[in-house]
Amino acid sequence: MKEWDTVAIVGVGLIGGSIGLGMRERGLARTVVGVGRRAASLRKAKQHGAVTETTTNLPRGVAEAELVVVCTPVEKIVEQVRQAAEHCPAGALLTDAGSTKASIVAALDGELRDGVAFVGSHPLAGSE
Repeated sequence: MKEWDTVAIVGVGLIGGSIGLGMRERGLARTVVGVGRRAASLRKAKQHGAVTETTTNLPRGVAEAELVVVCTPVEKIVEQVRQAAEHCPAGALLTDAGSTKASIVAALDGELRDGVAFVGSHPLAGSE
């Protein structure tokens, strides 16, 4: 399994936090950066070991990420993938954990800068 140097998780709630924990427990990433809106939520994610670093600044959070996983409400995913794509390094892979795909993939098709790729995904998770 590939080990990532830096992974950014945008939105470290139940799904994003679980992804971060899984990556850290399995040694799949050296650094897991949690990106969020509230410092209190980010502190909690770090205390639980879901992330190694935190920031409320999306461009800063994805600046070194080889993999960016957007785990925010569906209506925010397209906007946040676009913003992340502008600030992550060339060669980065972006994905999401939204429950729908058609509108997200259609909105992002051909919209991102060269050198970054978006692959829609689904966490197949139930309720908490």
